[in-house]
Amino acid sequence: MDRCIVVNTEENVRRDIPVAFEKDKALELKPYLEMYGIRHEKGLPLYQKEEPYNIEELKAEISNYRVIELFGPLIAKCPSKTGRAHLLELAVEQSQDRKEENNSGEEARILAALYKIREIEKAERYAVSTIAKVFNEDREKWETKSPEWLGKKLRKFGLKPCRVGERSLHAILWDEKKLSRRFVRYGLSPNGSLGTSYVTDRTARTVSSPQDVTLDLPNGSVGSGGSLGKADRVTETTSLETSRAFTEISRLKDLILQRVLPDLQDRFGSATLPSLWTECCKLIGESLSIELVEKVVKSLEREGLIFNPSPGCYKLTVSSPAGEVP
Repeated sequence: MDRCIVVNTEENVRRDIPVAFEKDKALELKPYLEMYGIRHEKGLPLYQKEEPYNIEELKAEISNYRVIELFGPLIAKCPSKTGRAHLLELAVEQSQDRKEENNSGEEARILAALYKIREIEKAERYAVSTIAKVFNEDREKWETKSPEWLGKKLRKFGLKPCRVGERSLHAILWDEKKLSRRFVRYGLSPNGSLGTSYVTDRTARTVSSPQDVTLDLPNGSVGSGGSLGKADRVTETTSLETSRAFTEISRLKDLILQRVLPDLQDRFGSATLPSLWTECCKLIGESLSIELVEKVVKSLEREGLIFNPSPGCYKLTVSSPAGEVP
C-alpha cells in the first residue's frame, strides 16, 4: 500500500447516490478526455506546451519524501492550478498523518528511551535492561515490555549486540551515525520527548499568537496625583497591547489581500489556509500563528473581499482592491 495514495473516507449514508456509475454520465467525460489528449499530444495544431514544474519545490511544504514521490508526478502533470492546490493540500495532510502515526508507535518510544539515556550518560555500550527500565517509565504495568522483547527491536535498528559489566549483561553498541538520522526523522527534542524539532509541514507548526502573551507589569502602589497606580498600569499596558494587535491585524490583512493571495492565485489558481500562512511567515516571520491568519482570512471573507470557489480554497473577488478587472 506504500506505493498507493490512500484516502480514508467515511461510510456513505446518503441514499440518493447511485451504487453503479451510469454509462450516460461516463460519456459526459469523453469530450474532456479527448480535448486533454489533443492539447497534450505533440504535433497536433492545438498542442499546448506544459508549464515546467520543479518537484523539488515540494520539499518546502512536505517533510515526508515518500509522500513527495507519490504526489510529485501528479502535481507536476495536473493541468489545472486549482487541481494542483487541492493535491498539495492532500499531500501535506497525508505527510502529517504519517508523522503522527510514526511518533505514536513503538519504534518512536524506543528511540525516545535511547535518546534519554544518551543525554544522561555518554557511553559506548548500554545494557538492554537499562534501556527497558527507561522505556517502561510512566507506563501502566500491562504496557511494560521485557528486555528480551526490546533486544529484538533494537537489533532491527542495525545496532550490534554485545556484553557489558561484570555480569556480562546483554547490551548494544552505540552507533551515532545510524541513530542520529532516526532521531532527526522522529523529531526528538532535547528533553528526549517526541516533538517536532524541524517540521516542514506547515500545518504541523504550533506557535503562540499575540493574544497568548502574558504581560509582566512593573510593581507599583496604587497612588494618586502624577504617579500611575497598579490599576492604571494594567489599563495603559492593555491598551498599548490592543493597539499593537490591531496594527498587526491590519498589516496582515493588507499583506494577504495585496501580495500573498494574488501571488498564490497566479501560481495555483487559488490558495489554501496552510499556503497563505506559509507565505506570510516568509514575509513576517515564523512567530506568526496559523490561528491568527485563519481569523484574518475569515474576516476578509465576511467583508466580501475573498470567496471560496471550493471548500478550503480562497480567491480574490472582483470587488477587492487586488482583484479589480483593469
